[in-house]
Amino acid sequence: VFYLKQMAQMYAELEDFKSADKVLADCAKKAKDDPDIPLIQQEIDALRELAAETKGDGKGMAADNPIFFESVKEPESGVLLQNYPNPFNNSTEIQYTLPQAATVTLRIFDITGRLVRILENARYYEAGPHRTIWNGLDDNGRPVASGVYYCRLQFGGPWRNLKLLVLK
Repeated sequence: VFYLKQMAQMYAELEDFKSADKVLADCAKKAKDDPDIPLIQQEIDALRELAAETKGDGKGMAADNPIFFESVKEPESGVLLQNYPNPFNNSTEIQYTLPQAATVTLRIFDITGRLVRILENARYYEAGPHRTIWNGLDDNGRPVASGVYYCRLQFGGPWRNLKLLVLK
């Protein structure tokens, strides 16, 4: 039940509300008197409302495709695309587009903000689309635990963040 509650919250954070609602409903069937379930439902509903306000469609980032979406819409400022697959187990692909040639830093952080992995460290790239594979390992070569991670892309302008979900 604990795992299912975490899954519902992770799906809500990724704005895949259909999956979040389904997982929470399954959780409620297994633990009918769990006091956390109504609280988690309130959190999911609040995230759904926020997504509706910021996206205008009421369906969140996962409206058309729950796995692949653009987190930044303005191509002139660079685009960081959602990793694929997401959630992932072994490895995931991170795609981004640079508006002009730039020095790129791409880092992975855990939910507490601790640096987990440096994928690109001040590496020069030409303008255009690029991709990097993260194999789910930290900088010491150890597999990371299941959970939410953040990918931060820096390339001279404002940095871009992306949520990644690791499921083991």
